[in-house]
Amino acid sequence: MSELPVLNKDIPSLAELHQAQLQKMQDDLELENPIQSLPKLACHYETIFIRDDGSILPCCNTWPEDRLVIGNIKDDNILAKLRDFDQQCNICGTCQLRKANQEDNINFRHIIVETSKYCNVNCAMCGHFSPYHTRTGQYNKEDLSYYYDRFLDLCPPKILSVLGGETLVQEHGLKWFTGVKKKYNDTYVELVTSGNVKPEVADAIDGCFDSILISFYGFQAETYRKVTNLPIDRVFEFSDILINQAREKVHLKYLTTPINFHESAIFLDWAMKNKPGWVVSHDCNTPYFLTMDLDEPYRICDSYPTHNKIPNNYWKEILHRTVRDIIKTLKENKEILEEGKTRVAYADFLFKWGGLTQELVDSHQLQNVTISKGTGC
Repeated sequence: MSELPVLNKDIPSLAELHQAQLQKMQDDLELENPIQSLPKLACHYETIFIRDDGSILPCCNTWPEDRLVIGNIKDDNILAKLRDFDQQCNICGTCQLRKANQEDNINFRHIIVETSKYCNVNCAMCGHFSPYHTRTGQYNKEDLSYYYDRFLDLCPPKILSVLGGETLVQEHGLKWFTGVKKKYNDTYVELVTSGNVKPEVADAIDGCFDSILISFYGFQAETYRKVTNLPIDRVFEFSDILINQAREKVHLKYLTTPINFHESAIFLDWAMKNKPGWVVSHDCNTPYFLTMDLDEPYRICDSYPTHNKIPNNYWKEILHRTVRDIIKTLKENKEILEEGKTRVAYADFLFKWGGLTQELVDSHQLQNVTISKGTGC
């Protein structure tokens, strides 16, 4: 990955900050799941992440890790590089990466394509650092079509996820993926988008995807604007058009941050009443934002969620109150859940500190609600 700008000569770059976050996540996971007990898998034969420059990595958890670059989709010998790839990794906390052996076969369950870092949204917590990239990607439209199609022809996946940046404002990406579904009819094609685009784009992509995941970074207008630097109105309009076209294909995602997680319940209520296929909640490593020292804003503190000027129970109480509202909202929309057309999924990484567990959900006899392990990002 190209070197990211250093915001101040006395503090680390964003890449170094992200690496510190990843290391702390890995250290925390190792406390719960000793490395020795994790299964060893050739997981790069099942899932890969392709950066905007064509670099191939084992999964989306590993994309900042240059040491885990397997090769590039431009490489003529990319299948051999996949076979010979031999690096240690357990960033996800669920398995250990191992070298493939003769018994392993490439059978991609999931390929994630980052078409470009170019984006119209300027998210304060962007995990891909898109606001710090002025380039629009390494590929022109001919490159994208040729090299991606060539790679997918070699090993078409069961699921193909397309994301950015914001793919819907990238001309070259838009032209490529609008034809992907027709060519790879047996592949489940998913778009991940902020939805903050002109409403006519919704009509342009009709029929191009099996599912569209629209990410919300806040629900109240001022919160959303503070996080993204854009108004939220276009997202509502874009979502409404797609939901009217094919409700079951639309999934609404709430990405929690320190300034928006308390709005989770009002988002949940709005989303469920629209009856999309899924309503999901992921977390943007909120605990790591909460534990940053305000006097040294780029130093990660050692524990969650303490700060020498903020009492521990403040954030826990906000989390507990939010979880109570989430459960109340789920109960108020119980009939929608029982219909089975809309399902709800929460990653427990943040809300577990507020008491949101599968056991709590089940105790209220709430159907089609899943609490999964991890951040969900």
